[in-house]
Amino acid sequence: PDVPAHPSTPCQRLFVHLMELLGSEGLITLAWKHRWLFEENIPFITRDFGRTFQPQGDDQALMKYGQLIADRMTSYGLPAMTPDVQQALDTQYIALLDRLEAHFIDHPYLLGGHPSQADYSIMGALHAHMGATRQGLGNFSYTVLERFGGLNTCSHQRFSLPNGSIETSLTLLMMQFLTPPWSFLNG
Repeated sequence: PDVPAHPSTPCQRLFVHLMELLGSEGLITLAWKHRWLFEENIPFITRDFGRTFQPQGDDQALMKYGQLIADRMTSYGLPAMTPDVQQALDTQYIALLDRLEAHFIDHPYLLGGHPSQADYSIMGALHAHMGATRQGLGNFSYTVLERFGGLNTCSHQRFSLPNGSIETSLTLLMMQFLTPPWSFLNG
């Protein structure tokens, strides 16, 4: 493709593949908890999922069909929600957004001038799961979420980090995914 999603240099290519694993697996766990553990999200989630069955439905129909999906998801068993659990989830999420925002101040995308598969790998969890549903988190970083809304407007710089390198901020991001309580590798 004219604008590849995978860089050609070994270090950046390795980073992309690690983010495919760490970003999707690590973020999905946090996203799932944010979506289903916060009671204030349930009405929104239920209506939103109801739209998959009846896109033009009224609130009653959306709640009816959405409840089918909500019941299925909650049947897997949810951990107890306590103020400590809520605080821990918010702390993890805000720390992640802070790390991403610090990187995006200097670079439009993870590897520079245009999105890579690494950007796409974190987009779903950040935008659809966490950005759309979490109520009461406060003024979280729209800079990060807006970045993914503009994926069609990328620079012609390609992957612009020098010599196929990755920034220290990206190394720290990967380390965050490998450190408990984040790490899906730790069970």
